[in-house]
Amino acid sequence: MNQSHFFSNAENSIIHFLLENPDDLKNATTKDLAAKTFTSPSTIVRLAQKLGFQGYNDFKIEFLAAVQQTDSPLVSIDANFPFKKTDGITEISSNLSQLFVDAVKETNSLVDEDTYGQAIDLLDQATFIDIYGVGSNQHLAYNFTLDMRRINKEVTTSTSQQEQLIKAATSNKDRAALIISYTGETKDILEICQLLKVSETPMVCISSVGNNSISDLCDITLNIVTWEKMFSKISTFSSSVSTLLVLDILYAGLFARNYDKNKERLLQVKANTTGFRSKIQPLIEDV
Repeated sequence: MNQSHFFSNAENSIIHFLLENPDDLKNATTKDLAAKTFTSPSTIVRLAQKLGFQGYNDFKIEFLAAVQQTDSPLVSIDANFPFKKTDGITEISSNLSQLFVDAVKETNSLVDEDTYGQAIDLLDQATFIDIYGVGSNQHLAYNFTLDMRRINKEVTTSTSQQEQLIKAATSNKDRAALIISYTGETKDILEICQLLKVSETPMVCISSVGNNSISDLCDITLNIVTWEKMFSKISTFSSSVSTLLVLDILYAGLFARNYDKNKERLLQVKANTTGFRSKIQPLIEDV
């Protein structure tokens, strides 16, 4: 954003403001940003589109990702392109391992004990927990679902958008919804959240840093690392690791509420479902 001659005076004032105050974008709507830059929401949208984005929210995610990766002392590997075409397996393995370590440390730095305590209370009090997400987010939640069922907590997931819509429309305040959305702007999930709001279903959201449309509808938001761009990346390496850690923290927190009882139940479930283990395979025997 250094070609000032390409932008109008109003657009340049927005650019200069963001470069000098990048953190102000985290929770800002177009209306908020317009007030701070003495411009208009429509000017901000036009600027985002001139920069190649579909709209303000896409621009916001990319900008915050770039700022967070630049400013964070924990980031040593590019989250979007963590290896080069000339790298061998050793370099790829080393870079990905470091990126995962960075993502775990950054996620841990975002953990607020009170917020997580409230989220765990909400999930613990629910009769059922329904997970909503699209694409790989549903797959990330699969192991969380199995873990929760082993401690007698009923959790449901679905990869069908229609099934998720029906589930949201027929939900109630005795259930809890766990929403996973990196951008917080996924159209299908936003529609689901609006239905859940109408049904008064408590919602916990796992999403990127900063306000977004989905987190605004949820009761509690748990942040994940926001280092990845919307499209210019190899994969969701860092956000996937971050999401998995958040889910593991929630499971561990719920497990700890009734530690002895859950431990006994978990061991019993594993004993009933694992079957006979031969002593010829000592590494998989319980110790």
